[in-house]
Amino acid sequence: MKKILYSLVAVSVLSVSANATDIATTNNMVPSAVLAPQVTTTDIFNYLKSNLGLTTAQQPTVQSAVNEAGGKFSELFKTTSPGIKKDVEKAILDEFTKKLGGAGGILTSAQSTKLTSLLPNLQTMFSQLK
Repeated sequence: MKKILYSLVAVSVLSVSANATDIATTNNMVPSAVLAPQVTTTDIFNYLKSNLGLTTAQQPTVQSAVNEAGGKFSELFKTTSPGIKKDVEKAILDEFTKKLGGAGGILTSAQSTKLTSLLPNLQTMFSQLK
């Protein structure tokens, strides 16, 4: 009786470890585009709100600027060839920065400086918009 029990336990342990190996290799074959995080303009706005310390008076203007830039990024990925996307992305972010922090912008000088340091993260977030 003990021999049968030990045999069944050994078989079950071996089958579980074989399945775990199959699952681990299967996950590696999933395309990275499927695993890419989904970012929304609300996520980008919340990121700016928390990092820049936006006041309630600044929030609507920043929200509309984020929505506008997000729309441009979405159109960019539908219509632009891959060779010039980086240049157009930079132009969109430059326009976004000038609108918020340039002369007559809604951000303070300290917030504008902080916004400039956040641009690499913003470019990544805008490029992940779906």
